[in-house]
Amino acid sequence: MRKEPLTRKKIRTEIIRYALKQISSSLLNFVIVISCVAILLFLLLSLFSQLKHSHFSGIKNGIGIDSNTYVIFFVIMIIMAIVVIVSLICIISFISMLTKSLAIIRYANSDKFNIITDKLIRYEQERYERNWHFGYKWIHKPYTLIFETYGAYPIITRKNYKWSGIYQMTDQKLFNNCNIGDEFYLVTMKDKILVVFNSVFFEL
Repeated sequence: MRKEPLTRKKIRTEIIRYALKQISSSLLNFVIVISCVAILLFLLLSLFSQLKHSHFSGIKNGIGIDSNTYVIFFVIMIIMAIVVIVSLICIISFISMLTKSLAIIRYANSDKFNIITDKLIRYEQERYERNWHFGYKWIHKPYTLIFETYGAYPIITRKNYKWSGIYQMTDQKLFNNCNIGDEFYLVTMKDKILVVFNSVFFEL
């Protein structure tokens, strides 16, 4: 089988594409969550404003306000506080992910990235499984390669090695073309695997 030469420029391109994929996925999730939070917050503020208007109108007209109204006020304020906290957590999480991704891009551009050789000892197929930690829900588990020294590498859902004229692969194709015992070139950053290259297809 023909092997494609693996240059540092190609490796740098793949690392940057990995980081950009992380940013785009994080940005999409952030926009969805913040949009939902903004809509919920708007509805809560509208309801709070209406209740407040009714409350003061009742006082002005000498009409007593029952205890249920105060309970509703209290519940709305608690929900609004929770929504604001969730928004802050989402913002902090997104900023953290953005910072890490930009650090990866700087790492790639420094041209001092680590390339090590490791052996594939196991793999796990893509699946959905039940999770009970926060109630019943399905959790997506991507295709995962497990290496002898550096452990697990979840394959990102995207076209890998897009710059290659021979070995462009989806996550599924990359997974299906791996065998136990294959030697891989791993690019790592602080013991985290960024990208992988099967030595069956690539050579340094």
